Amino acid sequence: MNFKIEEIKSAANSGDVKAKSKLASLHMMGAFPGANPTEGVELLKQVAVPDNFEEMIELGILYLKGNHVAQDKEKGLNMIEQGVSGLGGNVPFEHCFGVGMELSQIKEERWQKLSAKLLESAVNDTEGMRQLETHMGQQGVMMVKGMLQAVKGWLASN
Repeated sequence: MNFKIEEIKSAANSGDVKAKSKLASLHMMGAFPGANPTEGVELLKQVAVPDNFEEMIELGILYLKGNHVAQDKEKGLNMIEQGVSGLGGNVPFEHCFGVGMELSQIKEERWQKLSAKLLESAVNDTEGMRQLETHMGQQGVMMVKGMLQAVKGWLASN
């Protein structure tokens, strides 16, 4: 594993954006000896720029939750919105499910709209929903779909 980490580090140091993104994730997961979440956040900040929409969403989630950074919900929400907009609503399931559910609890139109986009994207990601069903059963699938309906209902009534 260390050899692969060294390859990723080398590519990241050479400016490879995908390698920096991967290395950032590995640091934040503590996936190798000497991994450092702070270093991971710094790498992610370097690549979370316009046109790197998934990285913007990932960094936005960190700010939204206050994981490894000072919590800044407004900054996090802005980054997530930019990323979602840039991806045209085709957001990977892993970025949608938890954040969409969390945002749905905040009864404010801006947050509810973003929650609806994320949950809609989660429901439309066939592979992600299949994995959810594998881990949580049909009840998990129904929970996501039910939450999406609740958010849409709240938006329609306001």
